[in-house]
Amino acid sequence: MALPIYRLHWAARVELEQYFPALQAAQWQIRSPFDRGYNCHAWGVCETRVRWEPTPDDYWPPGLRTGNISDYNLDNFIRAYEKVGFHICADDRFEFGFQKIAIYSEENFGEEWPQHTARQTLFGRGWLSKLGRGEDIRHASTRDLEGQAYGRVVRYMKRNWLRASIDPSSAWIRATIQNWIYRRQRPTGI
Repeated sequence: MALPIYRLHWAARVELEQYFPALQAAQWQIRSPFDRGYNCHAWGVCETRVRWEPTPDDYWPPGLRTGNISDYNLDNFIRAYEKVGFHICADDRFEFGFQKIAIYSEENFGEEWPQHTARQTLFGRGWLSKLGRGEDIRHASTRDLEGQAYGRVVRYMKRNWLRASIDPSSAWIRATIQNWIYRRQRPTGI
């Protein structure tokens, strides 16, 4: 397992804003170190132990096509997310009780090729993205990453929090909710 790499904050910001020009005018922040151990598609389902891609070297949900370049298409990604409880939804608006993802894609040779997956924050105050093998960031809108690098958002999907909390890879949701409840119940000044 590769160890995370910590880069100078300002150097990472300069590089990421060059790669994603819309971030220059957006409010965003780096949330984790550079880490090659997982990717954006895994991060979309709260997984940080493996990379999710339909390749022989990475994890892909059982029963789905993998190992061929033609398997890297939007339909295969949608089916992969459906395996962990997501289903297609209309838009990125926050819905209490649901975890949402946005799939970015580019069209090549008449097919949609997924480039990125972003996940909505727990209470809908932005989006979380793992930038390739780089850092995780929090950004205000899905539009902040649209462009030459990742294409555009072509699909939104959602799953209910209960399903997400039952999924073994989503233990962070339970911890976040418990922390939020604790802070709300804690008397002021303690």
